[in-house]
Amino acid sequence: MSQAQSIVSALRSGVVPAEGLHLLSTGLEALEAAVDAELDFVATGRGAAKWLRGDYGAGKTFTARALCARARARGFATAEVQISINDTPLHHLETVYRRLVERLETAEDGPHAFEAIVDTWLYQLGDEVKALHHLAEDDPRFAERTGQRIEDKLAALSQRTPVFAQVLRAYHHAQHANQLATAQGLLGWLGGQPHTGAAVLHQAGARGALDGAAALSFLAGLLVLLRQSGSRGLVLVLDEVETLQRLNAQTREKSLNALRQLVDALAADMTVFDHRPGSQQESANVAETTISTAWHAKPTSVVRGAAISTPVLPTKRLTHTDSHNDNDPCQY
Repeated sequence: MSQAQSIVSALRSGVVPAEGLHLLSTGLEALEAAVDAELDFVATGRGAAKWLRGDYGAGKTFTARALCARARARGFATAEVQISINDTPLHHLETVYRRLVERLETAEDGPHAFEAIVDTWLYQLGDEVKALHHLAEDDPRFAERTGQRIEDKLAALSQRTPVFAQVLRAYHHAQHANQLATAQGLLGWLGGQPHTGAAVLHQAGARGALDGAAALSFLAGLLVLLRQSGSRGLVLVLDEVETLQRLNAQTREKSLNALRQLVDALAADMTVFDHRPGSQQESANVAETTISTAWHAKPTSVVRGAAISTPVLPTKRLTHTDSHNDNDPCQY
């Protein structure tokens, strides 16, 4: 199917096309320039967060996906996670992490890029081992030296979550030994899949499924792999976050606290929610106050703001894309 056919088919179904969004977008030029600058900032090892708000059908998903496509073209990995109380509840961070991995995409490897990212990282480590120790891949010492190199590259992360490096090392060993079923099982577990066999995990010194805390640590590990393998960073889109407002109070508090933890994990050098340490209940209350303030306040149309809006485009704006009016509310 050609790109044109794919676009037309998606539009007939009333969904955002998976490709060619730059051919359909209008009025996003200022926002794209601002996000490009923020991506350059993130590429230095920092983090940023942005709220995108609009009425139903205003183009939030379209805008987010168009920006993700632009980010991939600039060397970032991207992932879009649809928040859903039944399928992907925000307060189950292990599920959010699993969906993130399933939807990981890069310009080089396309969708489902997690395995390619891990293998690229290991391949680069293998090249380093060859150069440092003058070893060929068929040398019996190669796998052991590569395993040591894995530990060295993930030393900082291993102080908090040693099992991530352990499983990566076991995955590499299984690949080197041509134990493909074991390798795939370990890779699935690294990606948050909950049904990895105990015998497979035993080979890596791991057990059980990931919980929310482990998922955040594994997300940190994924960010390390991305940075060390040449990616400029990760852009994560959380769609349908506004559905949190319809949850019962207890679930909403858990979800907002999870959102705070997730943003902190992705933006370690940036304080997004200002709160004092305390119990989970206190943290959730502070997060809810902060998020609700940003969510219910009138979002700014200034593209560099933390919260921006996507107004519905009138027919005139759609049919006169070459016109420019500083008073046009659809111009960012």
